[in-house]
Order: sequence, then structure tokens, then C-alpha cells
Amino acid sequence: MTVITGKKRMTYADYLKLDDNNRYEILNGELRMVPASSTDHQGVSRNLEFFLWNFMKEKGLGKVFDAPH
Repeated sequence: MTVITGKKRMTYADYLKLDDNNRYEILNGELRMVPASSTDHQGVSRNLEFFLWNFMKEKGLGKVFDAPH
């Protein structure tokens, strides 16, 4: 992950002020850009979603949605 901040420790309040539509997390006070998920991760996520979607559909339990990656 790419560290964005220098010496200033970021807080959750600072995080809430970000408005550039990038994905970040704060780790030990450092703002880090979250990298895109790997193709392996995306494949596992797709397979899991497929199984959950089938189960939910068969049981009439509702819907399954993808979260942004």
C-alpha cells in the first residue's frame, strides 16, 4: 500500500474530510491508498458471490450485491 501522509498522524475525522473518491485506510495514523484487488482475489470473490446468490435464490431469502473492489 502507498503511504500518503508524512509526519502528521491522521484521524478518523481527517479521513471523513477526504473527497477524491479514492480508497484509503488509516493504519497507525498513516493514510494509505488501498490497492486494487488481485485477479485471484476477484475470482474467489466472484465464485463466493455466485454460490451465495444461488443459495439465496433457492431459499427465497433476498438478494446478493457486489461490493466495490
